[in-house]
Formats: sequence, C-alpha cells, structure tokens
Amino acid sequence: MKFSIRMLAYPIFVSALVMAVVEQSNISKHTSAEQSGSDFNFVAAGDWGCKNDAKNTFTMMNKMEPELYLTLGDYSYEPSLTCWYDIVKPAGSALKVVVGNHDADGSLLHTLLNKFDMARQYYSFDYGNAHFLGLSSELDSGEDKGQFEFANADLTKAKSNPNTDWIIVYFHRPFYSGSGVDNIGMRDMYHPLFQKYNVDLVLTGHAHNYQRSYPLNYNDARPGRPLIMNSENRHTSMN
Repeated sequence: MKFSIRMLAYPIFVSALVMAVVEQSNISKHTSAEQSGSDFNFVAAGDWGCKNDAKNTFTMMNKMEPELYLTLGDYSYEPSLTCWYDIVKPAGSALKVVVGNHDADGSLLHTLLNKFDMARQYYSFDYGNAHFLGLSSELDSGEDKGQFEFANADLTKAKSNPNTDWIIVYFHRPFYSGSGVDNIGMRDMYHPLFQKYNVDLVLTGHAHNYQRSYPLNYNDARPGRPLIMNSENRHTSMN
C-alpha cells in the first residue's frame, strides 16, 4: 500500500502493522546534505517476529528503495533480537527503532539500545525538510517525565525551524485504536503537545492491523473520543 499526505493543521494517527511506503513530497524548501532534493520515501512497520511474514515485509520494503526505515517496536518476540536483526540489517544506518512492550525487558532492551547506539529510549533527527521524533511508550512515570520534557523542547525547536515542513512522531502503543489497545496515559500527556506544535503524522504499532485516522484534536471533555477536525478524503489518499 502507498500512503500520501498533504500538510495538515492537526495530526493524523496511523497504527501500522505494515505501512509500506510514505511519500514525503510536494514541498521543496530545504535540501539536506543527505540528499539532493526535498522529496524522499520512508517505510514503516511494526510487530515483526522472525518468520516468513517478517522476511516478506522487509523484502517488499527494501524493493521500494526508501531513504529511511522506521520500525515501530516488538521485533523478535524471542529472548534474543538476533533473528529479527538478521532480516533487517541490510537497511544499515537507515533503520530507526523505537521500543515495543516485547522489547522492554532486561537484556532485550539493553541489546536494542546498544545495537542502535541509543543513550535512551527517545531521540529525534532531521531528514530533508522533515523532523522525526522517536518516543518510547514503555517508560515508567519517572522516566517519562524526562521524555516529555525532551519532546516539548524538541517540538518547540522543530516548529520554529523555517526549514521544517513536516513533523512526524513514531512510537509503539497507539493513542487511539479500534482494537481496544488505547495508550491512555501517554495519550493524555502527548496528544495536546502534538496538537500544540502542529505534528503532522503519528505512526504506531501494537494493534496488529492497519488503522488510520482523520486529522484529530484532543478532546478535553471526553479524551477517548478525539475531535475529528476534517473528514474530507481529499486531504489523504492511499493507493
């Protein structure tokens, strides 16, 4: 599947077992040292495992020749990450990870952070005219305070950067899900933050199916029922 999105004033939330390719295009303000123009493709997938489905998913993604591979957590479902990493390692440094609930315990977490040279479970980076913020949905309340402060400062900077046209956030557990796996605690902290700083797209895994929202605002009166800000299909298209 292909997912294309125009810039919006409110975040779109996507829970993706596999989202094959996102085309970031139509905007040409900024050229990074990593690429010759502003257009680029990135792929996103979560909840992998090590069986044929995971191999086929990565093969499909790799054939699209994306510049970035966003992985949305829950990798091997085994005591070691080796079998999953053996599948995806051809992506090299273009592979970006976040922590899923099946990756958060003991040696798995330690291995994941070390393998991808992560000092902590959250980080950000710029690519072309897009800003990416990777968060963890698996932190305890004390750790999450530090993550929230980081996210607030990071999004402040991204919003004020005239070279940033897109702000994209990704993590494991979704805020809103038709599968009954809503991440309530993180939702009530972070959705208002994303709204404040005009985040364009939020990518998550965990639900083991593909779900996509209209542009949403946080609903203070009924947090579990976000406000649909635009339901016109012309803003998004999926082929």
